Amino acid sequence: SGGYSFHLKLQVFQVVGDRIEDLLSDHPEPTKLTDTPSGVVVEGLKGVSVSVVEDGARTLEMARRRQDPSKRDRASTVMALEVTQADYFAGWGLFARLMIVATPALDCLAEDRGLVQLREGFDTFRGVFHLRTLVSSWQPRHPGDVHGSVLTWLLRDMLCGGSCSATVMLCLRQQQPSVSKALLEFLEGFAKVETNPVCCD
Repeated sequence: SGGYSFHLKLQVFQVVGDRIEDLLSDHPEPTKLTDTPSGVVVEGLKGVSVSVVEDGARTLEMARRRQDPSKRDRASTVMALEVTQADYFAGWGLFARLMIVATPALDCLAEDRGLVQLREGFDTFRGVFHLRTLVSSWQPRHPGDVHGSVLTWLLRDMLCGGSCSATVMLCLRQQQPSVSKALLEFLEGFAKVETNPVCCD
């Protein structure tokens, strides 16, 4: 109808150590994580409006080119999409958020945390280790301190039983049984994490 509108905003950034780096800006601003009723918001990030598939593909390619290859094995890449739909004549509106987090920085889970921190620095894999701690000790209504790292703060709604759906996938390494074992144990811990998605008709 004539009153219908659709808007999609895309943000792409990476978490390096315990810092957020905007991948859509040549001159990134300082960022700040904020808790809101609709989810965790990263203030200071550039957002790109996407109207056609080609715009989205160009934006993702631009983000990929800004990534530093030397940081790739120690960083988590995040793609956040916000979709708003509304029909002003019919009197309804919908808002949805999708966040995809890709991190190759999980091999450290097969090693002693103290040794990794001595070798790589305290913050390099802080988020991954803190995520494992929260998942392994997760209890309903007692999720632990998600603010202990940037990565876990971004995953607040999943870890705190929020209104969301979550899927966790891992790729296992060939000929690295200790790493595969650590990753499978990490994945097993997610089985007890509960969310409470709410659908509005």
